Amino acid sequence: MQQIEESNIKYHLAKATEELQKDKNKKLHTMGISLDIQGAFGHLQYNSIRNSLDEINFFSHTIDTLKDILNDRNVTIQTAQGPVSWSQQQGCAQGSCTGPMFWNLVANEVIIVEW
Repeated sequence: MQQIEESNIKYHLAKATEELQKDKNKKLHTMGISLDIQGAFGHLQYNSIRNSLDEINFFSHTIDTLKDILNDRNVTIQTAQGPVSWSQQQGCAQGSCTGPMFWNLVANEVIIVEW
């Protein structure tokens, strides 16, 4: 998996560099911003996701379904004393389809702020 991600990153960096060179040749000003936020999906707070879902204008049954994904999430591990469980309040499952969407919803709040 790591090799695929690296090649994907290299591809996109090469494409970005190509576009920058085209703009430079046209004497255009260009700016790029890149974020690589380590652990972004793993630290995403469920309350932030719910709040973001409340802010968008979308079908209520879809919003309810997405919120339901975040309900009753528990983590259980086996210890020497037996299983231990606790309620999960953050993080999206690795490889989930909803993880990137939830991240975009929450990150959008930061992006739309006028600095």
